[in-house]
Amino acid sequence: MAGYEDTNNAERLPVEPEFLKEKIMFFNRLNGKCKLVILCVFFSCCVLCWAIKVTLFSDIDRYLKISKDIVIGECVSSSKHVENGSIAEINVNMVLKGKTSPGKCQVFTIDPLEKGETYLLMSMGGQTHGISFIAKDELSVVPVPSFIDLEILKVKNLKDQLHFIFSSRLYVIEKQLQPLLEEKSLLEKGLLGRTDNLYISSKPVHIESISKTWASDRFPDETRYIELSGKQLEWSKQSNSSGYIYSDAPGTKGPEWEFASIEYMRFEEINGIILQVRFSSVHIPPGGETRVVHPGQMVLARHIDDPVKIFVIKFDRQEDNKVFVHYAVINDEGKPQ
Repeated sequence: MAGYEDTNNAERLPVEPEFLKEKIMFFNRLNGKCKLVILCVFFSCCVLCWAIKVTLFSDIDRYLKISKDIVIGECVSSSKHVENGSIAEINVNMVLKGKTSPGKCQVFTIDPLEKGETYLLMSMGGQTHGISFIAKDELSVVPVPSFIDLEILKVKNLKDQLHFIFSSRLYVIEKQLQPLLEEKSLLEKGLLGRTDNLYISSKPVHIESISKTWASDRFPDETRYIELSGKQLEWSKQSNSSGYIYSDAPGTKGPEWEFASIEYMRFEEINGIILQVRFSSVHIPPGGETRVVHPGQMVLARHIDDPVKIFVIKFDRQEDNKVFVHYAVINDEGKPQ
């Protein structure tokens, strides 16, 4: 993979307007004390707008180490949406770790809680929106199945308590997935030999260069685009660790993009292989396809105006309301199907 091209989305960088220059000149004329007061007020306001950082789950021992409070509680109020998440009231039934008191407690979560459901909640401390129980990290909110007798947990140590709850939740998820996986297997058998949405590269993939770009969801009324070699792919933020990409562009009459999932996570894994994927063109619903993407994920995309050009997109990271992307281009019309 020779070469590296920086295609940063330069036209989307904020421009300094004239009125801002005047404000800066006024600020520079102030004495030191006035400047300090203004800066203190400015940063005290800005801190409320910073994005919530999400800690990824790695293993149970680290989870126990970094947690400050772990409780089990029933959600007793509908979640209220706030910036970067939701606030709900829970009734704490059991304190597994920390100094949270049993009874009513307000919690901040990224995704809303369901009233009447019981959850395991973990907080690493901190404060936001006046709330000190912040369940924002991976596995910091785990639904507790209704069939669990919480009295069983009282004779277990903390690690075994978490194992018991995690395994119970996994049991529920596996039961929900079982019929779907069986149906998926049958449908795959029924589609053997189908080629209308199949793409197979005519030769081993050769990635000549990797470019980088970004998109920002800073302004609510602004359309956010990832620039891909002159084509625009719309992106928006879903949460602090995920976003959306769209097959349709605003104002268009139909889909402009079609996507394909791949299991690879590095460009090196794709280079040199015969690529075989199924694009989503025939399954795009009215209004277009909206696909969730996460940092570290790779997706294939092609534009209807130039379906021979396949974009290999790697979503590197998401910071605040921006997403940073690397991508490569495969120019291959594929084998005739």
